[in-house]
Amino acid sequence: MLLRFFSRVAFIFNIFFLLAVALQYKSFIKEESIAYNLIIISFFPAVFLFSPIINITYFIVLLMKRNLFALVPKWLVLTNFIMLIIQILYIIIVLNDSFYY
Repeated sequence: MLLRFFSRVAFIFNIFFLLAVALQYKSFIKEESIAYNLIIISFFPAVFLFSPIINITYFIVLLMKRNLFALVPKWLVLTNFIMLIIQILYIIIVLNDSFYY
């Protein structure tokens, strides 16, 4: 039950991560302070807190040979995993790009 709740929280933060990435390239929120706060608030929890911890927990549940999909819906597990891959690629490719330095 707790794993399902935190999986949903991670999913919500992943959506905010996508919104923050989109805001870095095109500002569609008129108020700049709201946009900057959204970018700052969504990056840390999504990339460094919820996504990795939830995916590590999924891995631990699978190692314990329990049925993960009985605890959390398949679409939520797959979406959180895909978002973790996207976040890792974003950090490696975009944030470490030497073109901007």
